[in-house]
Amino acid sequence: GEGEGEGAAAADVDGEEEESDAESEEEEDDKPPYEFRVNTAKLCLELGMIKEGVAVLEELTSEDDEVMVVWYLLGWACHLGEDPIGASDALSHAKVLYAKFECDQPDILEHIEELLRTLPTPAQEEGGAAAADGSRMEE
Repeated sequence: GEGEGEGAAAADVDGEEEESDAESEEEEDDKPPYEFRVNTAKLCLELGMIKEGVAVLEELTSEDDEVMVVWYLLGWACHLGEDPIGASDALSHAKVLYAKFECDQPDILEHIEELLRTLPTPAQEEGGAAAADGSRMEE
């Protein structure tokens, strides 16, 4: 019977340790919340602070690479900053995530597709006059 009591006590201690670990991680991480930083990046872009916006967005993608809106904003920022390859990569990633998570933001999807039509894509680079005229993409 004694062994059971010790096991229960050990489990309690483990639970407490996990909580304090999580708390100390939060204390070490003095960054504002993710959503706040997404909004900060949007403001940077609206104010024409493209480099700052890109820096915030790249940090956000490194923390969580499955947020469609962040990839979309990064693509838009790269487009504004005249980085067509970066824009194409980020917007293509956003489009994949849009489909993966079945997002319901048709305005964003439309803007992603509109931007991608103006940007170089691997298909266009490799040799497609067919892709370059945009006819297949319009369907």
